[in-house]
Amino acid sequence: MPKPKLDLRPKSLDLELYAGDGATIQLSVIDNQSRPIPVDGEVTAQIRVNRLDADSLVSFDANLTQAQLGIVLVSLTGEKTASLITDEPLFRGVWDVQWLAPDTEPITLIQGRVNCYADVTR
Repeated sequence: MPKPKLDLRPKSLDLELYAGDGATIQLSVIDNQSRPIPVDGEVTAQIRVNRLDADSLVSFDANLTQAQLGIVLVSLTGEKTASLITDEPLFRGVWDVQWLAPDTEPITLIQGRVNCYADVTR
């Protein structure tokens, strides 16, 4: 019989981006009964090639205007998605979103892989 386990990893959501196009992702922060959790403090989101890389390549902008309703928007400009493409037509990396409420430990809201495809029209 398998041992029970408690999985505390954040949910995974993989992103497929197109270089030069902006992207906005709406996150709803909810409790176990699907009630909104007000988000106060700081929300940060980054893209890196590998999880253990010291530096991020791109940081998302976080819009917290609806944070009291549990809604957080993270976005990338077209300039930021375009910067992911260098010598190859496909960028592969990882991303996550962290929330740091006052006087608490950080909570990673979501994480996953990122693919960004080179655009044709520039």
